[in-house]
Amino acid sequence: MVAPEIDLPAELWLKILGYLPKGTARKMIGVNRFLFELALDDLYQEIKLIHDDETTLKTFKQLHHTNIANRVHSCLIYPEFLPPHDDETQYLTSTHQKKVPKFLRRVSNNQNGQTLLETAKHALRLCPNIEEVTIILDHYRVMTSSCKTFLSSLWSPTSIGRNLRKLAIDTAPSHSEMVERSLVKHSRALSKLQELELTLTIEAHDDHDAPSAMLHFSLVISAFKSTLTSVTITARARMQYDSRSFLRFLPFIPNLRKFSLECHYDVASRADPDQPDALGTFLDKHSSTLEHLTIESSSYEHEYAFEDLLTRWLSEPDQQPNDSTCLKDRGFSQMVLPKLHTLEIGLSVSWSNNYSESPSGFINNKPSRKLVSNLKEIAPNLISLVLLPHVALAPIRVSQLANSLTKPLNDGNAGVAFNLEKLSLFSRNLYPELFDMFSASLPRLKSLHLRTRGTAGRRREEGIQIKKDFRSDMEKRHYPHWELRYLRIVDGPNAWCPVVHPDITAMKVVKRCLSNNLTLDFAFHCPCEMVAVGLESTKYP
Repeated sequence: MVAPEIDLPAELWLKILGYLPKGTARKMIGVNRFLFELALDDLYQEIKLIHDDETTLKTFKQLHHTNIANRVHSCLIYPEFLPPHDDETQYLTSTHQKKVPKFLRRVSNNQNGQTLLETAKHALRLCPNIEEVTIILDHYRVMTSSCKTFLSSLWSPTSIGRNLRKLAIDTAPSHSEMVERSLVKHSRALSKLQELELTLTIEAHDDHDAPSAMLHFSLVISAFKSTLTSVTITARARMQYDSRSFLRFLPFIPNLRKFSLECHYDVASRADPDQPDALGTFLDKHSSTLEHLTIESSSYEHEYAFEDLLTRWLSEPDQQPNDSTCLKDRGFSQMVLPKLHTLEIGLSVSWSNNYSESPSGFINNKPSRKLVSNLKEIAPNLISLVLLPHVALAPIRVSQLANSLTKPLNDGNAGVAFNLEKLSLFSRNLYPELFDMFSASLPRLKSLHLRTRGTAGRRREEGIQIKKDFRSDMEKRHYPHWELRYLRIVDGPNAWCPVVHPDITAMKVVKRCLSNNLTLDFAFHCPCEMVAVGLESTKYP
């Protein structure tokens, strides 16, 4: 006897699946027609070209069915089956083979994937709804002629380029010229491209190719400048490579609304006072359109006594020393971005530490710095501020941040609160004064995301006492006028789990101090044995 079909409204099924792990719909493919279609959508939402095996070949052959091809919306191309470079091949056959990444040992015997690439080239042309493509080309692999032909075919008017809206490319310097020529040649076919993400991964032996590779990136951006609304540039280097010169070649992008930059600024060099500030000049050109800005340094592990140039550009001196050799840098504090509503900043270790504790306020004749105090003037319409969790902020830095988010009145009395609605930061510790500061300086704050070190590195007894003290101190506090609606506090990692966990106890303690309906975010995914808890909500409405 056939079981009757479970007939529920589609909206109810979607709500149920929202509480279950991703991919659950695939396991319910036989329940009813709605879940069958939903499972197929999930199964073919993204097509992946990684391994040259029967499974991948079969997947691309299935795209000849219109019902399946129409479900594909994104494509990941990471050809691990390409042959390794000669030096890598020698390494593969050495006695150290076990130390080589597993993907380097997966070399296809089918003429380096020629059959698969040819099948994929024709199959992708049948997918009219592909809007996102991600391409990863690592330095370990040699670009074969068949792979070059395949990549170039993607941008032709008869392939997926005609509807492409987002393109992400992660490449090594050795492949950057090929990528640039292919895209520039077919730039007219990619008439709908709006989001471009370019990542350059620079290994130690690639440093001499890095400047030309960054120039190839600028040519790619120039080819699509008329349609782009979002540009992300990342330069990951394992050596002291200064990426500043590349910024001078970036073109004017008339419709740019989102710009993200992660690069290394050489700590050993000084900014040339006769040379214009490349990053500042670029932002000035786009001040009338820029809405979302991410500035991130990849120099997170410098010694405390140094300040990388990007941190110097983002921050401002607390004071100027008498030493005339210490130059006052032109930087972010002189920007005016009237449409900016989201600002994400990734600072280095140098900024997170409290230099002001020294008697003179300076270290090695360098002034103590703080996050710019005139954010209200720089971005009067800022709504969201995210300090990316690369370094934990000392209490003095958090205090400076709270002060910078309040515009002082001319008479020196209490300041005017910033209209910030979302704030995210990484604090060294969780202490009640955090909430005192933010409730006073940001009464209109709607969303707060805090990451702390929690009790990591402390003895168990000490950690328990810290949590008790926090709870006891918070019970004496009340914030009746604070408009906070969403709270997420996470801590870790620790000795038994390498990822952060929600601090459920701390969030519940804070909730008792507010009189409004506060949503607590308990969601997490980790490999440890911590039992998943019921959550009130997993996202801010």
